[in-house]
Amino acid sequence: PEWEGTKAIMFRSPDGKRVAGTFRESATATMTYPCDEFSYVTAGSIKAHVHGGETFTLKTGDCVYFTKGQTVDFECSEDYANVSVFFGTEPVTIV
Repeated sequence: PEWEGTKAIMFRSPDGKRVAGTFRESATATMTYPCDEFSYVTAGSIKAHVHGGETFTLKTGDCVYFTKGQTVDFECSEDYANVSVFFGTEPVTIV
């Protein structure tokens, strides 16, 4: 409910532990990661504040890796889009 936008799942492994997709999102939200995520920004920008860590802004062409258990505050630009791959020890349910 915090995230507004669209998604397209490009791949889901048979066991559901690996998922790849494209996302167009516009939101300000906080997320605690239930799995690992590699994300590549394809448009716009996103500001991320990792609880207990740093704050940074990713722009088109940048990539990031978040790990399971990290809590991150996000602020997306209106035109933010990305390609992400999610990895988990359990089936991935966030996408």
